[in-house]
Amino acid sequence: MRRLLAVLPNFTRPTVHVAGTNGKGSTTAIVESILHAANFRTGRFNSPHYVDPWDCISVNKLPVTQDQYTSTRSRIESLDESNKVSASQFEILTATALMIFEDEKVDIAILECGMGGKSDATNAIPNEAVLVSALTSVDLDHQAFLGDTVEEIAAHKAHIARPGRPFVLGPQKRPSVIPAVEQVTEQRRANLVPARLARVRPWEEVVDGPKPVSDRSRLEAGTPPPGTPVLFDSEYAIKTILNLHGEHQLENLSTALTIIDTIRRGPPFSRITDENIADGVRSTQWPGRLSWTRVCTPDGPKTVLLDAAHNPAGAAALRIYLDTVWKNLRTFLISLSHSPPKTALSTLKPLLRPGDRVAVLSFSAVEGMPWVKPTKVEDLVEASVQLVGPNGEVFPASNFAEAIRWASEKDSLLVIAGSIYLLSDFERFQRNI
Repeated sequence: MRRLLAVLPNFTRPTVHVAGTNGKGSTTAIVESILHAANFRTGRFNSPHYVDPWDCISVNKLPVTQDQYTSTRSRIESLDESNKVSASQFEILTATALMIFEDEKVDIAILECGMGGKSDATNAIPNEAVLVSALTSVDLDHQAFLGDTVEEIAAHKAHIARPGRPFVLGPQKRPSVIPAVEQVTEQRRANLVPARLARVRPWEEVVDGPKPVSDRSRLEAGTPPPGTPVLFDSEYAIKTILNLHGEHQLENLSTALTIIDTIRRGPPFSRITDENIADGVRSTQWPGRLSWTRVCTPDGPKTVLLDAAHNPAGAAALRIYLDTVWKNLRTFLISLSHSPPKTALSTLKPLLRPGDRVAVLSFSAVEGMPWVKPTKVEDLVEASVQLVGPNGEVFPASNFAEAIRWASEKDSLLVIAGSIYLLSDFERFQRNI
């Protein structure tokens, strides 16, 4: 990656760099939303893409156009070929994002690591460009590449730390992550900044407006549950509403707000106000992460919950959220990526309960990522049958239309979960692509 960047114009944009197992995307979305509320021109790079390859690159909270993506990528591929760099597909994609941000002269770039940290393509940006690095929740995932233990994985990801720069350590469920990160940040002479915790507060109508009712009829009407009133202690107490759902989003919010508090200690970001922060948090959206929508079924519109719960920690977070909003019958549409040593059973065990209904299917080929493969349907069936028991139902579906028809046969909440690529297929299904 550094060889590729050496033949491209210098990357000079001030950058927030975020690694982690879960929560990277939500954290970057919150950070970008706050900066945008403060009238900074933002660039954000997340991976993988959601539906189209260019939608992982955003400027001012909007995906870049296909034309801009294609022309910039072609320029980089030409330089890669003429200089015999032989960069990987992800390195080409990362360089495309960096050059778009440079061309657009964004005030600040927010980069999400693709996988790990130490050897990730995003980690090739120069030290002087990095304002702050951050690490969200670390758990077991991609062990074949990052290490067999959470300590090894945490150390790999913490290598995005830069000398003399702040490194925000987000809340961790695994206590052993903390000393592993402390060791790496000390070696790399970074300034470790533990995230200050945001917390839930009572609803205040003077601050938050009339309190909405949260019940089953609201969900059945296609209206998502209300957001969570939160409090963050900065120079003054900041009160706002977090509209990203799930208890784990408090951890991501804590990381994001500590990032913002860190960078606003100096110009030009010192002009970020508490009001900007409150507005930015309130307006944050992050599709495919406990997000609500509607789908047309043979029996009429049906409420759907989408979540890219692709590993055991994500599945556990989804289960906790579901248990708070829906006590009745649940129907899942599930697909997972093949990523040993992670198995279908280990991923689905924290999520499924006896009596659940589960339709399993494969996702389609991922453009530009031929190495990504779905877990075999028969493996998903076997794991699901074991977990839902004799009172549950498991249905192997050949496509979304068939899965939706089966799901609508009974009155239940429909949850589409697992691989982000399954959610991409659902979005295409909704668009009739």
